[in-house]
Amino acid sequence: MLTKTDRREFLRTTGGIAALTALASGNSTKAQTGPKAGWAIVGLGNYAQYAMQRFTASQQSRIAALVSSDPAKAAQISNRYGVNSGNIYNYENFDSIKENDDVSVVYIITPNGTHSDLAIRAMEAGKHVIVEKTMAATSADAIRMIQTARRLDKKLMVAYRARFEPFNQNVIRMAREEEFGTITSIVAHKGFTIGNALGKNDWRLDRKLIGGGSLVDIGVYSIQACRYIAGAEPVEVTATVSNTSGDPRFKDVEESIAFTLKFSNGCLATGSSSWNYSLQNYFRAVGTKGWVELNPATSNGNLRMFASKDVVRSGQAPQPSRVVEERHFTNIDQLPAMFDHFSDCVLNDKQPLLPMEEGLRDLEVIEAIYESARTGRAITPIYAEV
Repeated sequence: MLTKTDRREFLRTTGGIAALTALASGNSTKAQTGPKAGWAIVGLGNYAQYAMQRFTASQQSRIAALVSSDPAKAAQISNRYGVNSGNIYNYENFDSIKENDDVSVVYIITPNGTHSDLAIRAMEAGKHVIVEKTMAATSADAIRMIQTARRLDKKLMVAYRARFEPFNQNVIRMAREEEFGTITSIVAHKGFTIGNALGKNDWRLDRKLIGGGSLVDIGVYSIQACRYIAGAEPVEVTATVSNTSGDPRFKDVEESIAFTLKFSNGCLATGSSSWNYSLQNYFRAVGTKGWVELNPATSNGNLRMFASKDVVRSGQAPQPSRVVEERHFTNIDQLPAMFDHFSDCVLNDKQPLLPMEEGLRDLEVIEAIYESARTGRAITPIYAEV
């Protein structure tokens, strides 16, 4: 069971059970015919272009502006999405977006190390901000972002898209309702063989731009999953890194990392991230009365849930589970659901499901993981009061 302190922290940083229940049946917002919030897309890389395609299914969000260092790419994409040429910005004149009333949301999809400065500039220009994960390169940068949002009364959220779909939402509900008893163990892995996808000058190889390696690129999904399933914060962290391929590109950023998280409620989580193993994207939560697993767990679609409960026969002790069932929920495109949730918050002055502190907490755990890997010691994460 959660202690009062654990429960208070969980409710503060995740939006709590009431918000989860409201979202558990599917999309966070229903189809509407009212106004749409105008979004400025900052950074036009591969993932940004993937995300932009999802705006066609959005009910309350539209692409209104682009920010890029590549004028030719920006012009091409603006034609594709009907963005006025006067709404194309570069990083030098980005602050002038303050004068553009057509933009109310800035979506930052650039390297982690640039997130804080861009987010702060956007908020100082009067815009609300959603930023891709990981929130920033350091927890100090994340704190600066949060402090700016509070000072200027702007909404700030990290784009944890999996939190807006039924499979992950129902795992959280099941854990909170103790359907499988008290959750005592969590296993979460995220990785793939990156091969030649990283070029010599890829920003993911620059520690200043990414803040780490595979952990901050893809392992953040596992950190998030462990935290929202446990419903508490880690109090002790251990970790080790590895470069099994011997690839010289990973001299400054880790290829693979494994970690253990001990939570304040006694739950123990183990996980890993890697750019050098067969595709892994799953987590399993084991309780005192059964277990539940998502595999895949955080892809944008095609998620699957498997579960097993201990059998209880009259007059006998519970027996080990023998039956594994697949549970079915609606697979949705997570991005439009996330877009419309944030737009609804902006248009109707609501609080986002995911408070801005969520990104900071992940970073604080990540930094403790790196410190443990560096020193070989167990580390107690330091959680800032912001």
